[in-house]
Amino acid sequence: MSTALSAPPAYYSVTNPDDPVAVASRDVIRKDYELWSTLTHHLDPEQDSDVLAASLTRSTGMAKNFIQNNLMAILTLDELPRLRALQEELWHLDLHRLRAIDSALAPADRDHLPEVDEQLTDYLTATRPNQLVPGARAIQNKIRAILAELDDTIDTDDEPSQLPGESYAMTFNADGTADLTARFNAVDAVEIDLRVRALAEAEGLTLAQAHAALVRGADGVRVHLNAYRASDVEDAPAFIHRVGWVDKATTDTLVERACHTRDMDAAAGITTDSYTTPDVLRIHIEGRDGTCRWPGCTRPATVCQMDHRINHADGGPTTASNLVSLCQRHHNLKTARHAFYHLNPTTGDIIWLFADGTWVYDEAEGPLSRTSRLWGQTLHQRREERHHDARSRAQHRKRMKDQANDTPEEDSPPPF
Repeated sequence: MSTALSAPPAYYSVTNPDDPVAVASRDVIRKDYELWSTLTHHLDPEQDSDVLAASLTRSTGMAKNFIQNNLMAILTLDELPRLRALQEELWHLDLHRLRAIDSALAPADRDHLPEVDEQLTDYLTATRPNQLVPGARAIQNKIRAILAELDDTIDTDDEPSQLPGESYAMTFNADGTADLTARFNAVDAVEIDLRVRALAEAEGLTLAQAHAALVRGADGVRVHLNAYRASDVEDAPAFIHRVGWVDKATTDTLVERACHTRDMDAAAGITTDSYTTPDVLRIHIEGRDGTCRWPGCTRPATVCQMDHRINHADGGPTTASNLVSLCQRHHNLKTARHAFYHLNPTTGDIIWLFADGTWVYDEAEGPLSRTSRLWGQTLHQRREERHHDARSRAQHRKRMKDQANDTPEEDSPPPF
């Protein structure tokens, strides 16, 4: 007699019915959502926004901007019916995440929202048991990636629209110091920051001293700005740590500036007996993980330490299937045995086991993760389908015009 085994159900850890804290938290999320949904859908469209905010501030004690952002988040969710239905079934997205969705979708062409709704709902549907729900930043990065693929006429950088794209200012302080403030696009800012930090580490300077030294002409600093891009997907977007997915124009500029190309698939197979992780292997792991892999931590993988799941001293190899990005604090907690994890060597996904007997499933979120690679492949398929559909519609319009032009006018003599 044979027995068929079925896969365990997929669900987010925040919806775990056996976790009393998760149950209580979902109840708070549901009530919070229902409050703001009721307020939003009973608004007087003719009422002045400041008057409305003042009224709600009186009743809730909340600030004007917070109130308006919550109302806008609900209105945006109304434009995403699939995601709204999932939210009202699971209650897995708090207002912080809904506000993040609204902010990231602000520049979107509303005609693209049905496609965004489909992809975002798939992204925010659990695929593993007891899986961590994506954080607000990860959700925004996903939305920017979708928008970059759908519309290359907009800038998807995380930049408030009311501020100029670039600015520079200096203000003097009463204690004899002064503050220099500069604003750049996110990619340039990351590159400058890398140079400042590299010089500070090399010369033993503070970050401020290193910045001043660079402005005064210090040279000899070489930094690497790694941009991850699929080589087997046409016009694939690029990903930069601390920036996220970037639009086509930025990707093309990065490709033109690239001085070296590394094969990340080959890097995944590197194994060494050394405790120190080779640079190209580290770049691969940073690309797989995206952030510190401790549940809920958002520290970029680029500032994390490489943790050997099986300790190097116990024979654990230095290879992708035995290395994980952990920030210093969470590396210390793991070393102190407050938690342990199992790493799936194929997907990079992790099951965390805690001392109190609880556990959680964490999916890798980096550009080299399984989910990002699958998204890149289906992205290409969707683009091809969209181009095919657009071409078919254009051909149909052409045929209709040709037929209209060939139709004889009423007063025209018969062609014989």
